[in-house]
Amino acid sequence: MRRSMIYIIAFLLALTMAVPVVTEEPQVLVLVPESEWCVTGAETSFTVVIPEVIPSEVQFSLEPLPDDIRFVSSYKDEVLIGRHRGTRISLWFSFSHEGTVQIPDLSIMTDGSFRTIAFEPVTVYPDPSHLMPELEISVASAEGTPYSVSSDGTVQLHTGDAVRIQLAVSYAAQITGLTWSLPEDALFSELTQYPTMDENFEANKFSPEPVPVADFQWIPLKSGQFPLPEIKIEAVAYNGSSVVIEPPPLFFQVEPSIAVSGEAPLPLSYWQAFVEQEPESGPVPEDYGIDDSVAKLIAVSRMQERYGFPFSGIAGVRAEYEESAGVAGTGREHSVIILLIMCVAGVLCLVGAVFLVSMRKKKTAGILVAGAGIILGIAAVVYGIPLGNPAGISTGGIVRQVPESGSAGLFSISAGTRVSVLEQTGTWYYISAEGVSGWVPADSIIKFSWKNYRAYLKNTIGEDEDGFR
Repeated sequence: MRRSMIYIIAFLLALTMAVPVVTEEPQVLVLVPESEWCVTGAETSFTVVIPEVIPSEVQFSLEPLPDDIRFVSSYKDEVLIGRHRGTRISLWFSFSHEGTVQIPDLSIMTDGSFRTIAFEPVTVYPDPSHLMPELEISVASAEGTPYSVSSDGTVQLHTGDAVRIQLAVSYAAQITGLTWSLPEDALFSELTQYPTMDENFEANKFSPEPVPVADFQWIPLKSGQFPLPEIKIEAVAYNGSSVVIEPPPLFFQVEPSIAVSGEAPLPLSYWQAFVEQEPESGPVPEDYGIDDSVAKLIAVSRMQERYGFPFSGIAGVRAEYEESAGVAGTGREHSVIILLIMCVAGVLCLVGAVFLVSMRKKKTAGILVAGAGIILGIAAVVYGIPLGNPAGISTGGIVRQVPESGSAGLFSISAGTRVSVLEQTGTWYYISAEGVSGWVPADSIIKFSWKNYRAYLKNTIGEDEDGFR
């Protein structure tokens, strides 16, 4: 019995010695920064938690620090980690230079054992109060493929290509405004506006990362070189100053599309993929509204107002034409003859003023006459501005979103309607009429010109040197 017990005890001892002793690897501790971003001049705290050790049993010390790192203070307190007690060590530093910084290891003593704890490397950024907001632009296709930008800031593309432009701002405490201009020879629309300007946006929180502001889509409709449409962003810097940011110079070198180069034309679905379609209660009618000959009568009447004798009563005749055709009139045309009379009168007043001033005791009269001449000159400039803007009469048809015969129609314009010609792309005009704009074929507009006026007087429709009717 005694011998059996001895054998059992020996077997258990041998079994115990055969099982390997498993020891836990010591936990790797690192001092990590509590703030997401570190900046020069501001205090940054680093924290580490040592488990199963109370604060009274922990002693720590720092190695000598570089000149660009200044130790501010330290603190240790007790924390609970599950059911166990531990010690949290916090240290504060400030940095005088930006860049990647590595603080020397922290030396600690616990229960008579010595170990070191490393600091997590940090990137230090300049003091935000010394930074001004910056605007960044990224250009990509509708599918998200980035466009390459040359060293001189030029992007190569074709007419009809949809360009996605994203604006992002760096070093701004808050974005307060966003404005942009609409180019007349392209489709330009805002796709997305991020919550940067929302009242719930967390302003004044520093981040060196660019913050998206808005996405735009730009579709050029003619070839040539064009600058980026004018965009301005109002922002507040971290020092409290308000600034207006504009994008860096960016140009688009637009080449003719494949359709223009002689290849197969772009399908209608191509345009519809990029142009927001307005809901319509029915198809846009092809009705011209009135007979083409009446539109010609209205056109020649208006040209008579421009180039003929100003007091001939033709304005009343033209108004009767428009009323009978159901076309809304837009007032009288400015007269070239009246403009010439104003210019000549202004010049004569100035010449007379010089003569009167040169005579003794006539200076007052000369000054008055000179003032009248200046007023006439200013009035002539204001009066002549509408005469310098291309305009004409529509023979009727569909006003379209893009200069393509198969593109979606915006509205139908009646023959005899006065329009302003804003742009020309090939055989298409970009017009404005009755507060709306769009594209029409060039041969549907009778443009006001001296040559056309003379042709109409001879009952002949001619073409001027620009190819307009």
